[in-house]
Amino acid sequence: MQVSKGLGRSFLHGGFAHSVIGEWALAPNLPLRAARSLSATYGFSITPDAALIVQILRSRGPLPLRLGGDLGRASMEIAIGVRHHRPSMGGEITWAIIENLTPLHNTPDVGLFFVYGTRPRGPSGAAAGTTGSNY
Repeated sequence: MQVSKGLGRSFLHGGFAHSVIGEWALAPNLPLRAARSLSATYGFSITPDAALIVQILRSRGPLPLRLGGDLGRASMEIAIGVRHHRPSMGGEITWAIIENLTPLHNTPDVGLFFVYGTRPRGPSGAAAGTTGSNY
């Protein structure tokens, strides 16, 4: 579930995800639990085609919490990056640097996120969500 609110050149997103995990064939007796994540994102349109994005993510994976192990614990991450709309390429490029805020071994300490995506077209042929701020 995601909730979004535009505020002039800024936007806020809040999200929650709950995934029910089935049995794992490699370890059928491992008691897996539902994976959950909670996120908050702030973005600011620095130009009509580019936005600075900051996201905080808290997630808990499907592995059980075990004494002396980190994989079953919740993790906190922050991502800071840029989304750049490229009409000449027919899509947008998003990149970010990700930092793990928890001193555990359940996520990488530092990561790089990069994706190229396209936007769905609306009835007028314009990319959906392009009125006002593009983000």
